Amino acid sequence: MKVIFYTTSNKFFMSAILNCVSKGKATFYRKIFIDIDQAEKGIASLIKRYNVGLGSATNNKNFACNGHLVIQYNQDLRQKRQVIICILITLPQEIRDTSLLYQKLVADLQVEPAPTPRKRKNLAIAYQKDFIKKDFKERDGSENREEFHSLEHEKQRIYIYNVDSVVKLELRKSDYPKAKVRQMQKYADEQALKQGKPPRKISGSRWTWHLTPVYMDLIFSVAKVEIDKKILIKKDLIKKTVTQSKANMPTKDVIKRQARLEPSEYREAISNVAFMVDTIPMFGGTLADVGQVVQKLEKQFNRGQAHKAKGAWATQKKVHLPITEAFDIQRLKKEASYSTRIDWKYHSFSSLYEAVETFADHEDMDEKYKQKREEDVLKFYEKGQARIARRTKQQNNDRRIKLSRERVQKLIQKRFSKWKDKVRGIHKDQKQ
Repeated sequence: MKVIFYTTSNKFFMSAILNCVSKGKATFYRKIFIDIDQAEKGIASLIKRYNVGLGSATNNKNFACNGHLVIQYNQDLRQKRQVIICILITLPQEIRDTSLLYQKLVADLQVEPAPTPRKRKNLAIAYQKDFIKKDFKERDGSENREEFHSLEHEKQRIYIYNVDSVVKLELRKSDYPKAKVRQMQKYADEQALKQGKPPRKISGSRWTWHLTPVYMDLIFSVAKVEIDKKILIKKDLIKKTVTQSKANMPTKDVIKRQARLEPSEYREAISNVAFMVDTIPMFGGTLADVGQVVQKLEKQFNRGQAHKAKGAWATQKKVHLPITEAFDIQRLKKEASYSTRIDWKYHSFSSLYEAVETFADHEDMDEKYKQKREEDVLKFYEKGQARIARRTKQQNNDRRIKLSRERVQKLIQKRFSKWKDKVRGIHKDQKQ
């Protein structure tokens, strides 16, 4: 397996890290920045220090752990004259699983039993960290002073940020769908039977990149604002047409039905959001998250068709979902299937450096353009959101004024009717 990756764009950087974690079984990492002038010497030093295998020289018997390096250099880092290096560590198999390690530590009386699963996991992670420090010693023989972070700890994950420093992506474990696990298990059993090997149990979870809840909400909010804006424009146009023709104003439900967007209008409304999705490198997890956002939008703005799509699988009928088609989910699925099958172009830092300095890497240049466009989209969204908020506030104020007037009129009528009844009663008594 490849253990050193030279990358430019975030897509390749993320794919390289995922390779080290899923295939190389790395569970700890450390991210550092090095000045461009010291990069080559620094990389050579890290290779030696963290037992990073080169070619046929796989493992050094003096170390129990193995290291992997993911190096990133692109146009943004070129301006800062820096290189990002992510060091990933693979532990020995016997102490890799936190639950089994905890049981072993309790059995050996090295730790006291913990009451909660989180505390048990933290005890195992603390032991693993100490093991890494003892394995990769300093030159003077003392323990390694560098702090490594556990990928399994929910507060120590690897994050990718967007231009505005919003947490965009995170690397974490997620569960496969149950149907997928059954399918994988069936295939593994068939292969084991063919090869005459004992069957092995397929894991129900995997490491993959996911959108953070913050960024998922951001995508949904931008799409909602854009679609709402289109619907409001359409409603205003319907009301103006009715007013000019001096006809009776239709009910709210009729206007709502008439203001429903066509597929082409949906495509136009969410073109900016679809571009935001294009800036996201597609992996199994990110694809599932985008699918959730799209499904939520379909339910909110296209409920009838979304319900029909549920029963479409059984009847084999094709149901057109305009928002899903506007996001081009089929293309995103294809991208996700090739996310880890990448032809790595650079095999040394010198070739990576030359490509970035001469602007030869198209993937890097495309990403820079996408980042700029994403920044513009988010600024436009903030303005649109503020405009809709002002309009909603004005509408609410108008409604309150109208309601208050109605209340005052009703109160006056009520008091007047009471007074009339009282006067009538007095007049009646006088007559008697």
